[in-house]
Amino acid sequence: MTTRARFLILALLFAAALPALALDVPPAPTRWFTDTAGLVSPTEGDLLNAKLQQFEQSSGAQFIIYTFPTLENESLEDFTIHCAERWKVGQKKYDNGLILFIFSKERKARFEVGYGLEGSITDAISSRVIREQIVPAFQQ
Repeated sequence: MTTRARFLILALLFAAALPALALDVPPAPTRWFTDTAGLVSPTEGDLLNAKLQQFEQSSGAQFIIYTFPTLENESLEDFTIHCAERWKVGQKKYDNGLILFIFSKERKARFEVGYGLEGSITDAISSRVIREQIVPAFQQ
């Protein structure tokens, strides 16, 4: 076997192994607030969950928050987009879902916004909330 053929086989094996190393997209959450990173107490989590549920009932838009302990070297954008595509947050007819992802170890956060909310929750607004609210909270 030539060196080139060996290299090609190794490259194919490595490429096939990459998906196995990726952070798995969890099943769609059954609550508005899911804290797999353990950032808040169960009581605080229940209160936040109730507030987000009330927000959905009063506005019609669904806003969920999901915390992860780590991003495990995944691409922030790719992982959050995969989650949003699989979970289908919001009303299907209006695509009015909003997800806040928080990754504790990396101290990163990202919003994924359904098309129905993009006029109200722009990238600039999302960035501002992360910069002015979430980042200072992580620093504390």
